[in-house]
Amino acid sequence: MIAAMYPRRFVAIGGILIAQATGWTLELTRSYVPIVIYAGLGDLIAFAAIQLLAPKMAPARMR
Repeated sequence: MIAAMYPRRFVAIGGILIAQATGWTLELTRSYVPIVIYAGLGDLIAFAAIQLLAPKMAPARMR
């Protein structure tokens, strides 16, 4: 869904930032627990963000 709403470049930058944040978290905490918690909450956070930013998404009409 995100790739359909935003340019590919921004999606790639987001992926790079998440990978970097994961590495920093592992170095700082020496544990996968925060990463697993974030991954578990990621769907809920994404759903809330989509509802706030694009609440009336509809399929594109083809002419």
